Amino acid sequence: MPSHNSIYVICCQCSKSVLKYWAHTKGRKNLFCSVECCNAFRTRSIMQHVEAKTVRMGSCLIWIGNRDKDGYGRLETMGRLPRRVHRAVWEHHFGKIPDDLVIRHTCDNPPCCEITHLIPGTTDQNNKDCISRDRNSYGENHYKTILTNNDVLNIRSRLTQGESTRSLSMAFNVSISTIKSIRSRHTWKNI
Repeated sequence: MPSHNSIYVICCQCSKSVLKYWAHTKGRKNLFCSVECCNAFRTRSIMQHVEAKTVRMGSCLIWIGNRDKDGYGRLETMGRLPRRVHRAVWEHHFGKIPDDLVIRHTCDNPPCCEITHLIPGTTDQNNKDCISRDRNSYGENHYKTILTNNDVLNIRSRLTQGESTRSLSMAFNVSISTIKSIRSRHTWKNI
């Protein structure tokens, strides 16, 4: 019978349920049933960690462990800094990634770590992929937008008729620089 200051935890290595004192578990991410399990967990290779935390979905190998704010798999192994899983998998197969390169997904699926879906490239190539595959948000779809496509067309029409940027900025509740950017087509290029 567990005492009031004990809880059941799952061993990170063998998945056995173990009764631990609550104070011994506080603030710890990895809990083990024995010293042997702890040592076995510490000496696992990167690929053993990946195999334990992935599932096959179609042609993708999806990371089901922790993810970062952008949806990429986050690999945390004992004694190492956390890093993105797809980068760790690439490094395991091909060695260190040069500083000027990123690892791109051909499947457009951030939690995927299937090696055949990963290719190296520059940040510029990655951004061009994003645009060509329509993964970036712009115009009405952008989360910070105030104006609609019709508003922009209306603004451009009124600008050609000679209305001032100040009066348009007040009418549409945006800054003068926003109106100027619309006029010069620096923003809202898609319309």
